[in-house]
Amino acid sequence: MPVFQDESVFQSPVMCLPRDVERLCLEGQIVKTLDDCTVLTYDRDMHIRSVRHRGLRRFLEDDDDRGLRPDLVDRVRKILAVLIVAPDMPGVQGPPGWRVHQLSGDRAGTWSISVSGNWRITFEVEDDEILHLDLEDYH
Repeated sequence: MPVFQDESVFQSPVMCLPRDVERLCLEGQIVKTLDDCTVLTYDRDMHIRSVRHRGLRRFLEDDDDRGLRPDLVDRVRKILAVLIVAPDMPGVQGPPGWRVHQLSGDRAGTWSISVSGNWRITFEVEDDEILHLDLEDYH
């Protein structure tokens, strides 16, 4: 089931293959991945610039979930979909269980979204770009 029921948020959607994502981003176009499809749009929203977790990178680029725990795949997919289509961090909204917040202390400036149990998606945001996206066992 798609995360977003209303497709009106997309302008001029065009389907493309996951392997085209990197090429299209380099050409200055914005690509959004949502569930099992990739949508090319012409509006400027946040996009993912770098990924630390190898399984998460494979999941984003090739829709290959072998590097992720099976019980986390659906929630990770939904969280990534919201991150990709959000115009900025205030636009990242999910259920209260996601606990979207910025960390403090030595990790100040890093955002955290709860996936399940101790598992979190963490990342930094700079100029509306997501950097150092990671899936980590938080504690």
